[in-house]
Amino acid sequence: MAYALSLGLLALGTYLSFPDTPFPLVFASLTVLCLLSYGALARRRLQATIPRLVRARMTASSLGWRHARALPDGLEQESPNGQSKVKWSIVGPLERTATHAFVSIDGVYSVVIPIEGVTVGDLTTFGEDMAKFRKAAA
Repeated sequence: MAYALSLGLLALGTYLSFPDTPFPLVFASLTVLCLLSYGALARRRLQATIPRLVRARMTASSLGWRHARALPDGLEQESPNGQSKVKWSIVGPLERTATHAFVSIDGVYSVVIPIEGVTVGDLTTFGEDMAKFRKAAA
């Protein structure tokens, strides 16, 4: 975006200084090109940055086992490093794919459950309990 602004100012400056030369048209064209390519370049930069941010925040406790329980007062998670409980008001529904189940907390899918580590009946019961407690808390 700074390139587009700089080129736009150059186009304006050269037009005011040298109105008969082709430089203002060249700088104006480059400004338009920068503005048109900004969205794609920003998206590409974001896609390259997200995995690095995730790796930077990853700790040994992020990858370890966790035990999740749906309790009447919130979703409880326990790991070898600690325990946390989240109120149902910020917990989203259980979403499933073929390999994983996801629970969003405050709009971010922060609880990832590999289905191969859970029996299907337990996951179904867990999802039903979550839905029941979320509905009761609403």
